[in-house]
Amino acid sequence: MDIEVVRENMHTIWAGCPLGNLWNLLQSPSLSSQSPPLDYLLKQVLWKLLLSTACLSFEKPNCGAFVCTDPSIQDFQDAEKMNITIIASEDVRESFLGACDLRHCDAKLSTIQRLILERLGKAR
Repeated sequence: MDIEVVRENMHTIWAGCPLGNLWNLLQSPSLSSQSPPLDYLLKQVLWKLLLSTACLSFEKPNCGAFVCTDPSIQDFQDAEKMNITIIASEDVRESFLGACDLRHCDAKLSTIQRLILERLGKAR
């Protein structure tokens, strides 16, 4: 798996990506000849890496956030059944939009400016 795949799909991940959708993104047809299919072990390793990433949070629709150490989401299959969504932190989202330095200055983005940056980021 290439880091380019993650970069190409970052617009989906930073906005909130259900775990099941993430596997589909990582198994895109353009990669099928370059990488092995994602089997149970590989998915579990990737899930553990995601759980250990401080800039991500994990939420269940209509239920709220889970801490990464919650026993009910340690197995990717359990998390997938619960429809856990992976959400990037505000810092990661700002970085993706190219606005990561704004928090260090007096300038603030208006709502419309942020929406425009989000659209541009998704169009990349």
